[in-house]
Amino acid sequence: MNTRITSIAACTLIAGCAAFASADTVNMTYNTVTRADGTISGSNYARVKLDTTSHIAGHMKHTINGGSNAGEFRTFCIELGEFANGGASDYEIVDLTSAPNPGLPGSYDSTEAANVVTVISRAIKLGWINSSLQADTSQTDYGLRMAAIQGMVWEALGLGTASSTDTTIQGYITSLGDSMYDDATINANMTQRLRAAVSTGEQDMLFVVPLPTSVFAGLGMLGGLAGIRSIRRRQA
Repeated sequence: MNTRITSIAACTLIAGCAAFASADTVNMTYNTVTRADGTISGSNYARVKLDTTSHIAGHMKHTINGGSNAGEFRTFCIELGEFANGGASDYEIVDLTSAPNPGLPGSYDSTEAANVVTVISRAIKLGWINSSLQADTSQTDYGLRMAAIQGMVWEALGLGTASSTDTTIQGYITSLGDSMYDDATINANMTQRLRAAVSTGEQDMLFVVPLPTSVFAGLGMLGGLAGIRSIRRRQA
């Protein structure tokens, strides 16, 4: 793990996860990932390197399905072993330390989870995203900032050292690696709220609880599906 990410959440993360263990599912449809120019269609996607391998990086746009509870949700990938697919899928909402494989080897440890909290908290402190992971899409370099966040989330999970040949993205990556943007209040809040949305055959991603009412109301009523998915994962 790159030493530029020094978490201030490690002491509280384990207690927070234990107190807010999740057993819900949510149905979401993946739409697209933000382009470098901030739009969400066409080509020209921003890329970030993890060591020497280049990856498309940005703000993943999903639709949360559920009638009056439906809404747009943008987030960041936490798994490189699966592709983002179109079509609706059920995602289990779990603690970061249970992703991407609840009940199975290969899940993230508390240090990696705390490092993700640090990256997200710094992005909030910088004003690039809010505490629900959403962003003002008209902000300067929206697509490039989101690519930097995505790259640093991957780095926080130990998937490689994030960098970019785009000097603007690289500058934003450097900012997210700077501890001067640590904020204990923001960090504590995100330690309590940050989760993972996981689904077999889909890219897993970051999730927050609670989401704004328009997209989160009624999530608890779907909890009965989570046990089924957990059993299936443990039998895999």
